[in-house]
Amino acid sequence: MKKYLFFLFSCLSTLSAFPQSVDTSHSGAINGIIWDSAHSIVLRTATVAIYDNKSGNLIAYRLTNNYGEFELNKLPVGQSLQIIASFVGYKTSKKVFEIPVVSGQLAIGKINMAREISQLKEVVIGGPPPPITMNGDTLEFNAGAFKLDPNAQTEDLLKALPGITVWSDGTITVNGREVKSVLVNGKPFFGGDSRVATQNIPKSIVEKVQVYQREKSPNHPSDSTSEINIKLKKGKDRGYFGKLSGGYGSGRHYEGDGSLNIFNSRTQIGVAAATNNVNKVADDINFLLRNNTFKGTGANVEYQSNFNIEGLNKYTSAGAILQHDFIPRPDYYNNNRLTGTYFFKHNDQQLEQETQTTTTLNDSSFYSQLNIVSGHNTKQSQDANVKYDRLRNGNNLKLEANFRNERLNSTSVTSTRILDQYENYLSEYKLSLNDQHHTNDVSVRALFVHKPQSSAGTWLSLYELDYKLNVKTADEENMYISDYKVINNGNQHQNYNRLYNNSDTRIQNNLTFKLPEFGTLFFGHYKFLGISTGLQNETKVVTGHASTNVKDKDSLSKQYAINDYLTNGRHEINYTENAALTFIKKVSHVLSNRYEKYYTYELDLGVQYYNLNSYSDKAFQEFSRSYFHFIPKVDISLFSRAFGEFTNRLNAGFNTIYTYPSVLQLSPLVDSINPNFVMTGNINLKEQRTDQISVSFNHESENGKNTFTYQVMAEAGTARNYFANQSLVDSLGRTIYSLVNANGYRFAVLAGEIRKAFKLQDHQIQLIFSPAGRINHTPGRVNGDLNYYDNLSLVLTPNLTYSYKDLVTVQLAYSRNYQQYRNKGDHTYDLSSLISKTEVSGSVKLAKKITLNSNTIYTSNQYNGVGIRDFTIWNASAVCRLFKDNSAEIKVSALDILHQNKGLINYGVNNSITQGTVNALRQYFMVTLSYFPRKFGKN
Repeated sequence: MKKYLFFLFSCLSTLSAFPQSVDTSHSGAINGIIWDSAHSIVLRTATVAIYDNKSGNLIAYRLTNNYGEFELNKLPVGQSLQIIASFVGYKTSKKVFEIPVVSGQLAIGKINMAREISQLKEVVIGGPPPPITMNGDTLEFNAGAFKLDPNAQTEDLLKALPGITVWSDGTITVNGREVKSVLVNGKPFFGGDSRVATQNIPKSIVEKVQVYQREKSPNHPSDSTSEINIKLKKGKDRGYFGKLSGGYGSGRHYEGDGSLNIFNSRTQIGVAAATNNVNKVADDINFLLRNNTFKGTGANVEYQSNFNIEGLNKYTSAGAILQHDFIPRPDYYNNNRLTGTYFFKHNDQQLEQETQTTTTLNDSSFYSQLNIVSGHNTKQSQDANVKYDRLRNGNNLKLEANFRNERLNSTSVTSTRILDQYENYLSEYKLSLNDQHHTNDVSVRALFVHKPQSSAGTWLSLYELDYKLNVKTADEENMYISDYKVINNGNQHQNYNRLYNNSDTRIQNNLTFKLPEFGTLFFGHYKFLGISTGLQNETKVVTGHASTNVKDKDSLSKQYAINDYLTNGRHEINYTENAALTFIKKVSHVLSNRYEKYYTYELDLGVQYYNLNSYSDKAFQEFSRSYFHFIPKVDISLFSRAFGEFTNRLNAGFNTIYTYPSVLQLSPLVDSINPNFVMTGNINLKEQRTDQISVSFNHESENGKNTFTYQVMAEAGTARNYFANQSLVDSLGRTIYSLVNANGYRFAVLAGEIRKAFKLQDHQIQLIFSPAGRINHTPGRVNGDLNYYDNLSLVLTPNLTYSYKDLVTVQLAYSRNYQQYRNKGDHTYDLSSLISKTEVSGSVKLAKKITLNSNTIYTSNQYNGVGIRDFTIWNASAVCRLFKDNSAEIKVSALDILHQNKGLINYGVNNSITQGTVNALRQYFMVTLSYFPRKFGKN
């Protein structure tokens, strides 16, 4: 471990030395003022660009500040340069100059600008287009002003733009502020994932990159988000792009991927599919699209073989995406869009697993459970989603439907042995399982929001109606064949051959309405003390019906007979009513183009009524429960921005949550098919109340060159009548489990993230550090004794990325997951586990079309301070792009080169630690061929 820390320290030391080296040929500076002499006014946000007077190459550029001033540094000295100033509605102004070698400084003074009377639109005459302009509230970058490789993609353009940072995890920030969406011609592009747009659209068809802010709510300015719009050149708003890829390797390993995306000014249609037996898993259509881009994954390991997945797996997935805009040019105020997605996923898994679970009862007594599992599982799922969004004249209608179908077939054999602390065998248990599970989940939502065209209106001028319907069905057929016996006691022997046929249907209806301006009914448009008063209500009704048909095979007649106790029909109705008055007070301090501060205080006074009615064939499941509670909520937010310097956000809140016991927690049917673990209920279980507070702070530096952001989040809470685990363990290690109420539960969470980017000409360094910690103080009962378990969880994930142009990328990542469990009952003991991973990834372009990629992960496991079989997974590949347009690719890959994947299992819960091994993917080699069909525009 020391050598990894030393290597990381050495890299940091080297990187910190970069700013000290200075290129003396680029040490000049120039300053001046852009001025309208005819009207004696300065021009703020005018574009100032510096070019080499001989070659015409762009050297530097900047926008003027609020006083029309500009200053540019690191310019060549003793060399003929040209400054070009431009501004909307003015003629372009040019001036040739040279910075003295001795002083390295030049005060160019005022540059006069003359108005272009005939210029109705933004047109630049007699010179290259300005690289950057301010068009109202939109910052625009002219793509033609940036010279890149002919095969460069939009992502390469974004990396070259000042103030924009493309992070290693795909996040995009503008002056430190995260970009929430990337649009193309004002519309989401194939699902809205930024990488689908930026890594597939060539830079050559981009006209402009536009950056602007979008405000979501006038009451919460801090919720405003940054957006990027990629404006394509005329005639380039139609085309297609995709990928067709196939690979085969050692050990009969294979992979195949394909996608095709077609679009025009109104419609986008995309299809994608993948199949492999190398643990490359896609969970949705967007995942497939963003990992099949023209630019490629490089050092990104999101879609690499995952050696942590248990078993030997064969994956198949396919999907489609559709988007149609009934309005060819939608905007923030007018939108009419239909979108839909479909995704199919199938997995075939062979599983061989051996584990040992140690459960500590006190400081001198524990039991061990040895499990051997052999199984075959097939899982298939289908997901479909349709959305319709209509926005016009302050009215917004959103319709959405989702469908999920899932089928699971599983056969397994499990052998279990229980040992005491002296390693004496106490009992043996063998279970053969054949499980067929089928579920459907359908949800429908209709949302209507009406916003007035002006602030004046009645209490009904602004309102929101939201209806949700969810229908879930589940059908399950199981066969359990079990055999249990106690060692050295032949009398304690039981076996079952049991069939289950279960069905469950749940229907949930939600209706929510909000009246944000309800207070105007009493106070008119003059808010009392400047406080906005709103009213909101949610009604939720859930009906459920469960049917269980259980049969046991008679050992004498060899026939299956109904199990009268476990066979049951049950019906329940849950009714919830949430009503609240909301009070919002907003205070603002604004100085135009200098700073803005917004303070928002929100108080919700809510009440909640919950009713549960259970009807069953069993008398002990016939009961009713009703609850009524006051639920307060407080939120305070501060938004502070100093233009050109920083943006800060502070949020603090308090809320109360009630959790109500379910029928199965109160009074289930007790099934003893597994004598080692029997689940019972507690009819006296009360509702749990959780009070929690939260504080978060976010800082974003608006230094476009060296982005710096950080955020901190803290949360803490306590619970009354906490749902605590109760375990009754007998002398044979058999556990009877239920829930009981206990006080004393509390938790605290502290998490944060730091992002720092350094741009040194063509070099870029990115640091992402995301620490997180959680402490739980959890009550629980073991054999009647009340214990308190202190669980400490620490996760540290520093990530350092260095890149030079598109030639070299090196990424260092480290994760440390520490879990500690401490019992504070009558008997005190400590259990701990530690999993740490050190990852080094790199991508080096050896030639214009040849790239080497490498990824190494070193994993260390510890249990109670003792090391457990460390291992290293090293993957590498060589990629060669073919043809002039890079439309084909050959890739040679070597996975798990060191042949060290162990398939280790190591985790813990409260007073139990589980360790073991499982079969998993091992070393293989593969050759993959890919083709990228693409065309943009008519020609």
